[in-house]
Amino acid sequence: MASGLISSLLSSASSLLAILRGPSSALYPHSSYPTASADLQRLKRLILRIQATLDDAEEQGMQDNYVKLWLKELKDLARDAEDVLNDYRYELLQCQIRECQVDCPRKRKHLDTDEEDDDSINERINEITNRFEEISRDRAALQLRPEDGQKIAGRSDWLKSQPTSHLLDESLVFGRIDEKENIVESVLSQSMKPGIVVLPIVGMGGIGKTTVAQMVYNDVRVREHFEHSGWIHVSPTFDVLRLTTAITESLTKRNCGFTQLSLVHEVLLKELDGKKLFFVLDDVWSECESSWHDLIRPLSYAQTVIILVTTRSKEVARLAGTVKPFYLTAIPNDDCWLLFQHFAFGKQCVNEKSSLVQIGKKILQKCGGLPLAVKSVGCLLRSKTDEHTWMEILESELWELDEKDNIFPALRLSYYWLPTRLKPCFLLCSLYPTYLGFTKDEMIDLWIAQGYVYSTGGKTRQEVGDEYFNELHARSLIETSSGQLLREAHYFDELIGRSVIDSLYENVERLRNIEPSYYASSLNLFPMDSMKSFSSERIDNFQLSKYIDMKQSLIETYLERSSKSIQRFKLHDVIFDLAKSFTSRERCTAMLGTLCNLPNELHQLHASQASGILSFHEPRSLQTLVLNCCFSASFHELSSFVHLRALVLNSNQDVTNMICSIGNLKHLRYLSLNCYLQELPESVSCLYSLETLVISNLRILRATNFHNLVSLKSLHVYFEFLDGSLDQFCKLDMLDTLCLKRCSNLTYLPLHVGSLINLQRLKLIGIPNIRNLDHASFKYRRNNSITRYQEATFPSLEELELDKLCKLEDWYGIQHSDCPKLQRLTIRDCTKLRTVPCFIALKKLVISNCALMSLQFSVSNVTSKLQTIDIRDCLCLSTLVGLQNLSDLMSLYIARCPRLLVLPSESMICKPHYTFIADCPKLKLWCEKYEFNYFQVN
Repeated sequence: MASGLISSLLSSASSLLAILRGPSSALYPHSSYPTASADLQRLKRLILRIQATLDDAEEQGMQDNYVKLWLKELKDLARDAEDVLNDYRYELLQCQIRECQVDCPRKRKHLDTDEEDDDSINERINEITNRFEEISRDRAALQLRPEDGQKIAGRSDWLKSQPTSHLLDESLVFGRIDEKENIVESVLSQSMKPGIVVLPIVGMGGIGKTTVAQMVYNDVRVREHFEHSGWIHVSPTFDVLRLTTAITESLTKRNCGFTQLSLVHEVLLKELDGKKLFFVLDDVWSECESSWHDLIRPLSYAQTVIILVTTRSKEVARLAGTVKPFYLTAIPNDDCWLLFQHFAFGKQCVNEKSSLVQIGKKILQKCGGLPLAVKSVGCLLRSKTDEHTWMEILESELWELDEKDNIFPALRLSYYWLPTRLKPCFLLCSLYPTYLGFTKDEMIDLWIAQGYVYSTGGKTRQEVGDEYFNELHARSLIETSSGQLLREAHYFDELIGRSVIDSLYENVERLRNIEPSYYASSLNLFPMDSMKSFSSERIDNFQLSKYIDMKQSLIETYLERSSKSIQRFKLHDVIFDLAKSFTSRERCTAMLGTLCNLPNELHQLHASQASGILSFHEPRSLQTLVLNCCFSASFHELSSFVHLRALVLNSNQDVTNMICSIGNLKHLRYLSLNCYLQELPESVSCLYSLETLVISNLRILRATNFHNLVSLKSLHVYFEFLDGSLDQFCKLDMLDTLCLKRCSNLTYLPLHVGSLINLQRLKLIGIPNIRNLDHASFKYRRNNSITRYQEATFPSLEELELDKLCKLEDWYGIQHSDCPKLQRLTIRDCTKLRTVPCFIALKKLVISNCALMSLQFSVSNVTSKLQTIDIRDCLCLSTLVGLQNLSDLMSLYIARCPRLLVLPSESMICKPHYTFIADCPKLKLWCEKYEFNYFQVN
């Protein structure tokens, strides 16, 4: 966690310097500002030196106890430095607020006090510097010698993956027959065309990618179909010379002997000429596209080359694959048991009713269908035949069982090869148990609260956090929770009807005449579904692949933003255990009342259904606290967690008394109150560092000093309140995100929302009584008067979402120049909405289940910036205006709009890369003209 700690420190230091250098610095004495700034710069340089030291220690994998003690002292020092920064930032913000509240004669007194505070901060920085110098003097004495092999787990040992071969004992493989057959079928069908085809197999470490590749490689149909086959183990180090040599040697069956790439190429080209070849590149990690092209470039001299690539990374699959990836998931329970039984019991006769079998099946649940974990745990239990030992293993964590490091080496590679910025983000995901999971938004909010994510390159922290989350998902470390099927997925399953199969037949010959490069550009992002109900003998393979691509494209589009707040993610059971193995003393997930033996210096805690009193030896160390269904009696005093940064309360009980002293949590950045509250305590207005506030089930919203929340950027309100009572929040000039949900008493957009000139995201969800949105709703207001400056109408708004506004009928009076930065507009289930304005900067438009009759994409002949259009279930929609101006359109999805008509004479200057048109009978001729895929269910 060192990387996360240091990034948080640097973020805090940069934030403080920004405050000091900003306009508010004029509030402070001229003499103190340069001193404070210099002290902070000095502390920032110290933080960088601490970071370098901790990184060196992690690189060397130091394991000795006295070295661990030294590193712990260094981490403690870093946390103390962070406390200094946070305290100083709070004092600066408090000073700003006081200066705005007091009159001039009292200002001098406050400034004198601030000078004393600056002296105190300076003393604390000096103390930290002295401590670091003392620790640094000890570092030289702790340099370990090369011969201390048992004291160091060398980095080279960490990062090596075990070499693999094509040899496989298939009697030890249980399951994966369907996966093998699908891949073999694809390999053989793709080999009928000349050129290079790359089929990626993607999955987390230990899922069985290499095993499936071995099964395919050794299949007699594959071996007889190709003139030569070769197996190359790639490993995390992607060395083009080494891999090219390995490919050459797999063809010549002799040592190449050259050390120059050009000479190796000469030998390779002679072996390739006019041949049909099959290769497996096992365990590919590199996401460098140029290196990949350097490797496969000489292979174009062969007639046909099929390359099977195994990888954990969806990004590798994207840049290397020329066809859809095969995604491997956990093996079924029955196959898990057969695999476990083989390694745990061997050839012994097994009584299915015996206690060991019953315990074994429970132990198996820990493995989450991961073959590597099943095999390793089975081997561990083989020599242990007493029930007591099996019960001990059942009650232990998986990472505690791995004494011989049989399970986690392959998985640890996934962690060690993570970029430094992603490691703390991944580890924090282990705060949520696998059965609960988490949403993308709440996890990103926690990362931001901990300081793991900060703005860079002109991107907001939410945008950077979104990139981090997507990257962890692409590396198979985060997975989608099961049961997340959407209505669209069920709808697409209906397309397996007779009429669709007939239409596939009709289009096979026409599609075969399309340029192959078009397919290559179209099939590259989405996972392959298992579509067993299709007959491979009756449906063209490639057409089926195209169909599945379009299905997944639409579902992915639906998930990308509109549903990300409700879709849940989790860590796989074994990945969860892997993360806990790195954070066992820093993080605790306590469930079902098992709140005991908490570590002394706990930094993160997630507790569910606790009925007792939570007791902490060091409450000041806690930084994240998530409570589910916990009674207020769980804590004697919430204010004792003075360094808490994120607090999440999920309960069906009234916690008003529990949070009455919440104002003492001066470092709190994220507060989510999903629980019953009589009212918000007045002390909430003292949370000057608070950046995100989520409120649900509040009975009374009283006027308070919410304008004191000077750091608040994101506000989510999920409760009923009287019209006008929310206006006090609209004084928060720094607010960039506002979400109003289930506010059933709201009849119009709150009067002063237009005053939020920095607002970038506005979401109105499940508000049944709003009837119209007009120009006045969006106007900039101060002191209840409308300004003359028309350009002030939501000048920063980039994303607008309207969902389940069931009485909303009209959205009128909006001018094309309003919301000049609006790029994403999502409207769902506004069943009476008849009009939608046209916004000139819009890039993504999603509309479903509305009463629109006409939809306009552009103004006059002005070129539209729209890149994605997704329209469905608009039964009254009959006209699309401005199709001829869609020059940047990449994705077009239209479904279940039976009245929609686009004449073939209406032109499109740009053909989208992805199209899907379904259940729109009047669009059939238009689709034929542009060769768009059209499907009709009824």
